Amino acid sequence: MRTIRLDDRIQKYKSFIDYDWVKSLADRVQGTNLESLIISLLFSLKATANSFAMPYFMMNSLMAIEKGFLQGTESMPEKELRLLRDALTVRMAHKHGLSLERMNQFSAMIDEILHETRVAAKKLEGSDMNEVFNSIIKGPGGAELQLGIVGLCQICFGATFHAYEHFVTECVRWAKTDNSFKAPNFSTLTKEVKNAFGEEVANFCTNDDRVKITRAVRNSLAHNGGKYTSGMFGKVTPDEVARLTKMLLEEFFVENDEIRVVAQNNINLFEMVKDRVSFMIDKAVKMPQF
Repeated sequence: MRTIRLDDRIQKYKSFIDYDWVKSLADRVQGTNLESLIISLLFSLKATANSFAMPYFMMNSLMAIEKGFLQGTESMPEKELRLLRDALTVRMAHKHGLSLERMNQFSAMIDEILHETRVAAKKLEGSDMNEVFNSIIKGPGGAELQLGIVGLCQICFGATFHAYEHFVTECVRWAKTDNSFKAPNFSTLTKEVKNAFGEEVANFCTNDDRVKITRAVRNSLAHNGGKYTSGMFGKVTPDEVARLTKMLLEEFFVENDEIRVVAQNNINLFEMVKDRVSFMIDKAVKMPQF
């Protein structure tokens, strides 16, 4: 038996892109060799963020349709009142000898009621988005959507880290002025970052605890079905495994020795990437290669 772990708060699936950060990056790298690297990174992050936001886009569209129906479509009572106005005034005139003035007054009164109905409809509040989302994912057939969201969170998590890893590799390539540079493994990449940008950048951007944990989770998802194992952190001491495991458990759900990636993990990963990209950019823009 496998359990499904996901966040049922629809607001958590909004795009995680920080547009103020995007603008600040664009301003800092404009006219430098970093500009093309940043454009490539942001394209990947934006594509991933939009994919991540699909549940929110779906619910937002449903709410827009509901609002349009409530406020833009004539209701059945309105239609009946309109028919009543057209038929009743004529019948009342024939049966009770209403004057033209009385007929017009009668029609005007019904029109007034119709107008009040339209005003009231515009004030109607639509359904709560989160309640509708929960009714869908927990209703009949909802397990299919739940599985889709689980897969979405896992795929986007990997894609965000892939984009970051590629960006770091491209920065090293420019710093080394070597278009053929490729890092066969992350240890090599960390070493090259240190050589090109200094120990401080390497420690924060590739050798930081959060980067180690994120990379270990990504690797586990890609190569071991999301399993938690003591060897997922590489060749480190038992004390280091215990320390990194404790940090991992503070951020990720681990159930039946399987790491569950949920919406918040993607949001946290973007914030981690954002800080490290900015840190590397601050160093790179001062280097003549860029």
